[in-house]
Amino acid sequence: MKAIEAISIGCAIIFIVCSGIFFISDIGQAVEGKYPMKVEIIDKHQARYDSPENAFIAGLSALINGDFEWYYDTLTNKSAEEDRKEFEESNIDPN
Repeated sequence: MKAIEAISIGCAIIFIVCSGIFFISDIGQAVEGKYPMKVEIIDKHQARYDSPENAFIAGLSALINGDFEWYYDTLTNKSAEEDRKEFEESNIDPN
């Protein structure tokens, strides 16, 4: 029983130390304060693909706008083909 208590106390101490390091150091901070990132629906001409976040925003905007061809363009060929099949089977994609 004492071994379990000792392990529990040890784990609690490690958790507290790691949490302190995470929140005090830059590990818990975004680089240059650029996050949280504002996400809004964009048009195709506003889309950027210079980061995974921007590509994701473009893909979501394409789905919201109902532009499946644009959505498929935001994916890899394999992912686009998988989504195309799933959408056709679910009668989501009109093509």
